[in-house]
Amino acid sequence: MLTSRARRIPLIEGDSVTRREAVISVMTQYRILKFVAVNLARSTNLLQKKIGDLKLGTYDGLATASMESTIFDVISLMSEKGVASIPIVDENGTSPNYRGS
Repeated sequence: MLTSRARRIPLIEGDSVTRREAVISVMTQYRILKFVAVNLARSTNLLQKKIGDLKLGTYDGLATASMESTIFDVISLMSEKGVASIPIVDENGTSPNYRGS
């Protein structure tokens, strides 16, 4: 999924009688992450680490838009950056709805 940027992958099983392969399900990123969260949450030390400590995510060059951005501009930016979403930020670079903790 990482290499091909595919959002879904087929789950294929071979039929021992006909010797044919058949798609029995389609796996999405959501279903894979849900499986990990439900089944591996407490058993894997790596999943207990903070995202910042693992250096997951984007830290530099993050594509953002403002409430004044046009839909066309946001769609163009998503296409240019190859991303599925763009955070909307205010003049301070933070989410207008973020309340902090």
